[in-house]
Amino acid sequence: MYVNFEKFVIELYKLLGKGKESKCFLAGSFIIRDDDEQLFNSLERDNRWVPIESHKRFKKYPWISKIKVRDRRISNTTGLELDCGERGKRIIRSIKYYQFKWSPTSKVPNKMKKKAKYVYLKLERSLSTELIHILHVMQSKKKKITGKRWKEYRRDEKCKKNCEQFGDDHKLFNNKDDKNEVINWWKMVVNNVGKNKKTGIMPINSFYIPKKFGKKLIKKIESISDYIITKKKTRKKRYRKKTRQTRKRK
Repeated sequence: MYVNFEKFVIELYKLLGKGKESKCFLAGSFIIRDDDEQLFNSLERDNRWVPIESHKRFKKYPWISKIKVRDRRISNTTGLELDCGERGKRIIRSIKYYQFKWSPTSKVPNKMKKKAKYVYLKLERSLSTELIHILHVMQSKKKKITGKRWKEYRRDEKCKKNCEQFGDDHKLFNNKDDKNEVINWWKMVVNNVGKNKKTGIMPINSFYIPKKFGKKLIKKIESISDYIITKKKTRKKRYRKKTRQTRKRK
């Protein structure tokens, strides 16, 4: 199965919307339910080695993961622009990801421990092995990051400001099952993740994508991608046929 991840991200941001009342964010991560591993396997087709793992919150209790953090390019283009309207814009070029599930000792129903699988997906400006990314990590550790950091519009796993924005995320989805799944996900997270001692808030704030919505989105992108590939193949066949006919005439 081929998935065009540039189109995949574009569709995710159509869901988030634009403007002051939207859920659009320029930095942060998505958690996508992926029980049949369609998304994860598609990401694995072109993954890159990550020298130092980061963003490992969902590899720790109440979750577990045996998969190392990976990344990959979104496409071969110069980059994809995230546009949040009045909230600003940002160019992204790669995806950082890994697979995880609930820990056997977590406080969730047994069926969730056995069946539920998730993909942590973070949009990045560059691959982890690129010099610009390494310099950025070094600067962040020294707390010398300069420029715009989109702190106001973040949705990540280490939230410190404007946290717990997930309360009405379910309203973005039309399907009743999707709505209920989003609500239940956050109930489980709140029940299993303690509050930060300094801030007094639950820090997990990544945007959650439910199972049915995720599957429909992959199917939509897959069909668009397959159509493009088929069209290219058809053009090649026509060209070859035309070339043969021209040679015969000569």
